[in-house]
Amino acid sequence: MLNTAVFFDAVGTIFSLRAPVGQFYAERARRLGFRSPLPTFENDLTASFRAALKRRGPLAFPGAGARLREAERSWWRQVVSGTFAPFGGVARMDELFEDLYALFQTAAPWRLEEGAALTLQRLRARGQRLAIVTNYDSRIHDVLEGLGVASLFDAVVVSSAVGAAKPDRRIFLEACSRVKTAPEHATHVGDDYEEDFLGARAAGLSAVLFDPHERRPDLKPMRISKLAELPDILL
Repeated sequence: MLNTAVFFDAVGTIFSLRAPVGQFYAERARRLGFRSPLPTFENDLTASFRAALKRRGPLAFPGAGARLREAERSWWRQVVSGTFAPFGGVARMDELFEDLYALFQTAAPWRLEEGAALTLQRLRARGQRLAIVTNYDSRIHDVLEGLGVASLFDAVVVSSAVGAAKPDRRIFLEACSRVKTAPEHATHVGDDYEEDFLGARAAGLSAVLFDPHERRPDLKPMRISKLAELPDILL
């Protein structure tokens, strides 16, 4: 099958955090005077963050329009507040939120996955159109720019703006529309089995699971443990 377009998840596929999220949250909270006696505080914060994310539901705001940035900030503020709630909250929450929100808009807490830039360059050299399809917010544009890969993508499709989050087929079809390709001629690559792999296939795309920890060997040949393996399986 001719793949004229290749889509990528962002967080966990093209780039990842340099350290667990709890480490960043704890460090910034301590700067504002927050103290916890728990020796496992950073790990506990990471677990609390994941639980807060799950409670919030999809990062998608149908019809938000000009109020999109406001909706994104409100969504994330509740995640940050929910993360610290089990620990008694933070007295200077407004300052903490602003600090964290600004931090994750930069490249500082992120790192490119090994082989990401070279893989993208190889695919572009073959004439394939590339897009990001992510359940993130508008800050993704700044992160990609900061990591030096923004120019390698023909489109960046963000759930918060589209109003639909993976595995909803609408976000995949929006990406197809942006790069002017039919779903059957596109492949999506991501690290989440349900959101990325199953979601893309349900929308009519091919899918490749990015599985660096080799948890799903049963999905061969449509799984890769390194991004550098991708161009060869898309021939």
